[in-house]
Amino acid sequence: MKGIDIVIPSFHSKELTSLAIRSFEKYKSDFNFRYIVVENSSDDSYKEHVLSLSSDVIWIQNPMPSFLDSGKPTVRSEANASGLENGLELVKTEYVFMCHSDVVACHESWMKFLVSKIEEGHSMVAVREHDDCAHVIGLLVETKIARAVSLYPIYGVLDVGDSMTHYCKDEGLDYYICKNTNNHPFLVEEIKEEKYKKMIGVDKVFNDNGDVIYMHLGRGADKQFNNYHKPNKIYFNDWVKIVNEEIL
Repeated sequence: MKGIDIVIPSFHSKELTSLAIRSFEKYKSDFNFRYIVVENSSDDSYKEHVLSLSSDVIWIQNPMPSFLDSGKPTVRSEANASGLENGLELVKTEYVFMCHSDVVACHESWMKFLVSKIEEGHSMVAVREHDDCAHVIGLLVETKIARAVSLYPIYGVLDVGDSMTHYCKDEGLDYYICKNTNNHPFLVEEIKEEKYKKMIGVDKVFNDNGDVIYMHLGRGADKQFNNYHKPNKIYFNDWVKIVNEEIL
């Protein structure tokens, strides 16, 4: 499994999407990644910048209704699902990695680790679980499974992409959820490197050796516009600074 297509929905997210791709490129090891960036608006102001990050970037313009700017969670979820489904149409690899734009890889083993779990017999590997379902903040899955279901949410029942987990359960297919600080908060105390301790309130994902291999800012689309505030959370400017200085 050397070639893996990566689908990244984006929403006016030049900095976040750029950090994600740059981190994937830095820590891609011997994998060949092709990035399918889906901009969920008519904004193409940073298209050329994203295309310049790798020779293997595809840009999809997916204009969504202007009420996306209202910030309603259900609308944002539908936009995310639309971005994923549009990106899936161009996927050519057996497995696809789907993620949010506000994520970074931070260890050369990150994709090797996910793939190792596939090789153990899992059809899907996620960096985090939410409501007993694999979360699309970072998910390696058989492309045929992703295409077999609708990725759209059902309000109060399914979040974006949860249908893939239900498909696996219905078909008797195994899937794997990585250890992470969201599902296992005690792991914060086991973080080895000082730089990751600075990333307060950020999801951190671990391999079997206890290395942090992947991080998720959370609410990145809102934080970039200064529309989200909670105590004990890292915010957009600090995320950009620390990722640039410590990860890249």
